[in-house]
Amino acid sequence: VSCASQDVEVATILEQARAISANQTVAILTQDRGPELKRLRARLPRSILLHKDMANWSAAPGVYIGTYYAAKGLEFDAVILPFLSNTRFPDPDDIAAFGDEDAAAQHGKLLYVGITRARRVVIMTHTGEPTALLPTEAGLYLREERR
Repeated sequence: VSCASQDVEVATILEQARAISANQTVAILTQDRGPELKRLRARLPRSILLHKDMANWSAAPGVYIGTYYAAKGLEFDAVILPFLSNTRFPDPDDIAAFGDEDAAAQHGKLLYVGITRARRVVIMTHTGEPTALLPTEAGLYLREERR
C-alpha cells in the first residue's frame, strides 16, 4: 500500500489490523522498538507485545506487535510490514554505521523473516518511494493500492 503521508500510513495499518484481528491473528512488525512501534501500540491498547522471552504463546485472534526479531519462529494469519519507504528501510543509522551493502543485506533478511511469518496475507506499507529491497516485477503482488 503506497500512502500519501505518514498519517495515512498509520491509519491504514490500524484499519487493517483491526479488521483482520476480529477473527484472525495479525502481527504488525517493525525493525525496532522505536517510536513507530510505540505509536501503533498506543492506538491498539489490546494488542499483545511480542518479545523474544515470551513464556506463553496463544494463537487466539488479535493484534500482536513487535519487531521482526521478536516474531522469529511464530506464525500469524496475516502480517503487516509498515514503514517500508526508501528513506526508512534500511534504517539510515544502519546505513551510516555499516554501509549501503551491509545494511541492505541485514534488512533483506529482516524482510524475509517478516514475510515468512504470514500464513495467508502480507500487507506492506510505505510513504513515498518504496524501499529498493522490495522486488518490482510486474504482477508479483496480488494487489497494489494507493491511499
